[in-house]
Amino acid sequence: MKTSFDVEREEMKKYHFVLLGFATFKEVLNKLEGLMKFYRFESQGKANTKEVIYDVANNLLTEAGIVLSKKTDGKNTFFNVMKISMLPGELKRLNHTHVLKEASAIEEPRDISFEIATAIENLFNTNFTFDLEAFIKKALPLLQIDVESENYKIIGGNGLRGYISYEKITYKDIKTNKKAFGEGVVLRLPNDEKYESENERILSLIERNIQELGQYNISKFELAQKLLYPKDEEEEE
Repeated sequence: MKTSFDVEREEMKKYHFVLLGFATFKEVLNKLEGLMKFYRFESQGKANTKEVIYDVANNLLTEAGIVLSKKTDGKNTFFNVMKISMLPGELKRLNHTHVLKEASAIEEPRDISFEIATAIENLFNTNFTFDLEAFIKKALPLLQIDVESENYKIIGGNGLRGYISYEKITYKDIKTNKKAFGEGVVLRLPNDEKYESENERILSLIERNIQELGQYNISKFELAQKLLYPKDEEEEE
């Protein structure tokens, strides 16, 4: 079973940042604590997650903006379906993710192909003209993303609850065993209308005062593509 900590974090809006220059997460955290005087930062310890991304022949799912993955977070395993925004540059929107039911460690996409196909159709708000479930049954592991995170809970006096995490990430091509490495900071804020203006204030404060952080709006899958296959990215451009 997922803990309340896991469920709460899943239901929040996520904002991704890269550490710029030679900045450390500790320096960023100290700065935030100094600027956000009406908030408390509580350590939630460290955590490790593994995410395996699946695709079919010729990468037809990911080429269509569909990222199917199985994520293991502590003792919990579950499937995700993510719709990637295909818009370029500043027009790019936040990716949308649907979390499926809990799964066992040995389950594969073919074991819950109907649920996955339904989730994809719901994300795209359309019925596909081909047999999507048959495609899902043929999905095989493509990439593995391992994340070691250091987590803090943000507690506001007016009830706001958020999280900030420092992540060290290993990206691996499962077929070739090629690896790439990265690091970043993830901010999670409430997905609730009553906190919208407060969320905006926090994001604005970071943009104005924390030069050590640069926000980006692409998924870990998209980062894996750029880091593992840089030549392919350059040819596409």
